[in-house]
Amino acid sequence: MGPAKLRAFSIEGLKPTESFSYYQSIISSSSIGPQYHVTFIDSSILSVEFQTLKSEIEEMKKEIRKLREKLSFIDIIEVRDLPDEEIEKLVMEYLDKHEKGYPSEIAEEYGLDPYQVLKVMERMEAEGKIEAVE
Repeated sequence: MGPAKLRAFSIEGLKPTESFSYYQSIISSSSIGPQYHVTFIDSSILSVEFQTLKSEIEEMKKEIRKLREKLSFIDIIEVRDLPDEEIEKLVMEYLDKHEKGYPSEIAEEYGLDPYQVLKVMERMEAEGKIEAVE
């Protein structure tokens, strides 16, 4: 079981800071052991901090909405990480079906990294397996 918590309260006629000092002097002169945890909270400060945090959260929500609007046109795609030999087979498969194609089209069709497809196709062209057309 955790430490017991005592609720802070104010003494009538004393300001919150005076109440705190009063409680602090009682605790320091008493025999309250480590099993008790006493928390003093000035509710006016807490209220201001709460409102500040609430305002900051609202501003963050607005900024998030703006970012979502700006990024709404972006499609997020996951690409497969395949060895070059597998990509070469897929390139050949695509070219058999379509006769010609751009690396970006092939990458999109098979969920591959466009840059990796481009590199594989450049190597295939250098080896004479495919040829570039305009």
